[in-house]
Amino acid sequence: MYRNVHWVRLKLQPSRKVSISPLLQRKFPSQKSYLQSAKDTIRVSVAIILKNSKVPATVNITKEQEKALQNLRKDETVKILPADKGRSIVVMDSDEYKEKVAVLLNDTKTYLKLTDKRLNPTTSVEKDLNKILLNIKNENNGTAPQIGPNLYRKLHCGNSTPASFYGLPKIHKPGRPLRPITSSIGSPTYAVSKYLVSVLSPQRKNTFTVQNSSVFTQQIKQHSISSEEVKHADNIAKTES
Repeated sequence: MYRNVHWVRLKLQPSRKVSISPLLQRKFPSQKSYLQSAKDTIRVSVAIILKNSKVPATVNITKEQEKALQNLRKDETVKILPADKGRSIVVMDSDEYKEKVAVLLNDTKTYLKLTDKRLNPTTSVEKDLNKILLNIKNENNGTAPQIGPNLYRKLHCGNSTPASFYGLPKIHKPGRPLRPITSSIGSPTYAVSKYLVSVLSPQRKNTFTVQNSSVFTQQIKQHSISSEEVKHADNIAKTES
């Protein structure tokens, strides 16, 4: 059934303009503070939402492929690693990986094994480093301190962990040897090392290195290579192979 619909035509007369500002000032004498507070609240809320939001994942593989990857990840007989160079992924036998890591760690000239007599030095290094930082911060020789309160808090370390070791397979070399990697993230000296890099890097002027491949491409465009240089490079490659 249809309901009865009544159409009503309203004739609106233009009303006179009313200034809102005087009304707001009488109702809210400090309207600017209210508006600023509202802006700050909205800004903080938006920042929290953006920080906690997650970009929807795009699936470009089938369910069968995804299931195969999950099973491969759970397989303890293989080790999934990124290659040393390039963007390749290497699926390596776990026993082979452990054997090659053991060969690297057995180099006593580079690594020392922790024993009952040689305890984990992480805690002692942390205490010694914090003591040095505190002495530099409190040093008073008539000039401005080398380490201010904010920088001291940034460099101060606590609850540190030992550096972690792993290897990346060099798939471009025979036998696929591992490149040893020592990650110092979370170690006592990580914050200080990171700060020193930011201080010393601008002072380094090395004309034999480039920042990345894009910079190298731009620089190499400015040079031309003769045919004789190409032949010479080709002969070097043949000799090395």
